[in-house]
Amino acid sequence: MKATALVLAAGLAVATAAAAQTPAPASPPADITTGTVTAGAGAAANLRQMTIDTLTDMDLVGLDGKEIGEIEGVVESANGGARFALVERGGVLGFGAKTIAIPLENLVVQGDRVMLRNMDLAALDAMPTYKNENKAYRELDDEQQINVPQQ
Repeated sequence: MKATALVLAAGLAVATAAAAQTPAPASPPADITTGTVTAGAGAAANLRQMTIDTLTDMDLVGLDGKEIGEIEGVVESANGGARFALVERGGVLGFGAKTIAIPLENLVVQGDRVMLRNMDLAALDAMPTYKNENKAYRELDDEQQINVPQQ
């Protein structure tokens, strides 16, 4: 009995010493979701999950806080790739306005509004008018959940 206890104690001491020498990982492995995702050139961005209906009718503002337009909906490229916010810009009382498709990664949600990032007004004005005559995009259902960068 004394010999068995001695062998168990020696085994426990060796196991404890080995565990103490194993360093703890400094950060979680890359395949574990931590609430942030890599966006673009290695920058981490928080994402806010929301329905398309919630995003629709939110004001789009520039970095200066001035209103650019209103989000009219979200479309996805027909091959299931990139998603775009449809924004009506310009015009008076709906006349002369142009609808443009802005990639979702160029938007960031701040409370009850959406801010444009990585683009200026000149780039927006140079964008072609959104048309889906060749069915390159499909409209997403208002109840569909999407992830949008947030600040």
